[in-house]
Amino acid sequence: MRIVYVASLDPNSERGALQKVQMQTSAWRRMGHSVYLIWDTRSDYPFPDENDGDNIDRVYHAKNLLEKWKNSTQVAADLKPWNPDLIYVRFASYNPIVTRLKTIAPIVFEINGNDKKKNQKLSLPKRVYRFLTRDRYLNIASGLVYVTRELSRMPIFPTHQPGVAIRNSMDVSGAVRHETDQRESPCRQAVFIGDGAPWHGMDRVVELAKALPDWTFHIICPRELPEVPQNVVEHGAMQREEYEKVFQQCSVAVGAMALGRGELKEACSLKVLEYIFYALPFVVSYEETDFTDQDEFMLTLSETGPFVDNAGNALPEIQSFFDKWSVAYFDNAEALEKIDLQRLEQRRLDFFSTLIEGAAD
Repeated sequence: MRIVYVASLDPNSERGALQKVQMQTSAWRRMGHSVYLIWDTRSDYPFPDENDGDNIDRVYHAKNLLEKWKNSTQVAADLKPWNPDLIYVRFASYNPIVTRLKTIAPIVFEINGNDKKKNQKLSLPKRVYRFLTRDRYLNIASGLVYVTRELSRMPIFPTHQPGVAIRNSMDVSGAVRHETDQRESPCRQAVFIGDGAPWHGMDRVVELAKALPDWTFHIICPRELPEVPQNVVEHGAMQREEYEKVFQQCSVAVGAMALGRGELKEACSLKVLEYIFYALPFVVSYEETDFTDQDEFMLTLSETGPFVDNAGNALPEIQSFFDKWSVAYFDNAEALEKIDLQRLEQRRLDFFSTLIEGAAD
């Protein structure tokens, strides 16, 4: 297949999304498909701009909608001779580049969240603009790929287009594996990594640290937190080669603690992929796609319940989970199979093939 990927993002605030796009497109190329990757951005980030004929990375800078309109003509002209079979797009606000491409090949949107909820936090002019353009833009797609089953069931998305739910994935080659199931000595250190988005629940992470004063909590986040307890170590933003050293010091990890603030109950968090890769059991407060409470390496907490030691709270369960993994290693073999990039991207490519065949009929 010849696949165009349109990625409109700001790598300074969407580093996880940037890594995901790069992993997906690299996997498709390794699996024998040609990829034309379009970076549509207002950032001066040094995106790759390469061309070897069949595999192309192009950067188009646009600081506003007018510049996107101007770019759309150039993108279409650049792309048409390449003769794509399908165009894959991370769904966001109306993008004239994407609408210009709809006559070239079928379009598939990747749905990563509840965009209507996010739009409520925008300025009034932006909310009105998105309200007027959203549904018409969404309906140009020939298919939809949802990152969770919950999103695929939401009535805010159309039901007349073919759709499939495929969780986020990760290249699991080189994942951390332990030869024994017991640690030589207890390790009472936990880690959280994120960008400080509201649904990450940084206040809840700090509350958890206060509830477990005999544990050290490492927080890897570009946003500085106010009034953290003494057992919290703030690292700021870190590159992978830096934060993996912190991961190696820890025995437990903490995921998003307030997903409900985005009006969601289910997620397939990019940070959880990394926790599994580094063999770190984790605590979350939502349904993690493809995993259940039967998985001993995951503890699911209430988003609003107290951590303090009052009747009916979750603290004893939390302490038990943390204590268990302070002396044991997590065998991540089965979990790695569920998040394997190769397996899940093949499902995505199979869905693409079905849409392309349908468009040709």
